[in-house]
Amino acid sequence: MGDKSPQEFQELSHNQKYFLTPLSLVYVVNETRVESNDDFTDIKLVKLEEQPALEEFTNPMHDFKVKLEESGSTEFFAFSKKLNRVFTSTDKAITFSMVMNPHTPLLIRIMLVCSNVIFQPLSRCSYHSRGDSTTFRDHVVTHKDSVAKYFGTADGVYFRERLAILVPIEETGQKSISLEFKCLSSCYKIKKVATALIFTLEDEISGNILGRQVLNVHVSKNFKRDMELAEKAASVKRRLSGEFESEAAGPSASKRTIVDLSELKFLLPQEVVREFLEGTQQFIKAKLYNAEDDGLKGSLTTCLEKVNVMIDNFASNSVESGEHDYCKRKV
Repeated sequence: MGDKSPQEFQELSHNQKYFLTPLSLVYVVNETRVESNDDFTDIKLVKLEEQPALEEFTNPMHDFKVKLEESGSTEFFAFSKKLNRVFTSTDKAITFSMVMNPHTPLLIRIMLVCSNVIFQPLSRCSYHSRGDSTTFRDHVVTHKDSVAKYFGTADGVYFRERLAILVPIEETGQKSISLEFKCLSSCYKIKKVATALIFTLEDEISGNILGRQVLNVHVSKNFKRDMELAEKAASVKRRLSGEFESEAAGPSASKRTIVDLSELKFLLPQEVVREFLEGTQQFIKAKLYNAEDDGLKGSLTTCLEKVNVMIDNFASNSVESGEHDYCKRKV
């Protein structure tokens, strides 16, 4: 190994590659990166051809980076720092700038994947491919670049078979490309899955993977509204998680987190309101019975009193009006 260049990936075997960083020797075993002092017997080998990967990585030699250009962000897309996700709509051009150190002939593979169901290939739905006679009618992500090429098939399962855009990199090591999405996140082939764009830097000759960057994406008709709703939902989830963690810490917790649910509303048919309130009442009573912390007891007692009042008011209103409507409940 001493006569091989330390500045390039080298073939060690069918499954194993390596490259040198300034600090240590790093092995890439079928897309599994481990330091040279790690135990290879504990590594679960996954063939490079099987599935795409979402782990971001780079190496100092190539220093691969992908940046979302801000121009046109208000009209064409919005980026949520809270969610680390870009929100956009169909047929909106989004430009990405890619930079790297081009020591060898390189290309970038751009692929849209289901980030939470990575084994599921993505292709354009029948509605959005209807009437399209182009050779890339199956691609959800399209481009208008003069040198980039479409690659893969709609039923491709393995990484190198899937639909993707291949972008050759020039000697300057810089490249900008504008991408458009042809399907919504609500389309039947994509619905209920999270999507992400994977930018993979590859050696054009050997096919070795030299870097990877990932960007979460959501495509909808009203992307600004959907971003606001997603951020609010994430904030509520974090607040609720804070309360549960505080309660799990028990009486020894130095600080209890109280979640304000004053704006939480439930729209319920009248016939299930009483059952809902009585179930809530029994839940709070059970929590109150087991509570040991005085602060928790006080908060639960206040909640129980409010629920009791709501039950009484609902019973009175039902008798007086007999309306078959819905109940707006504020906790």
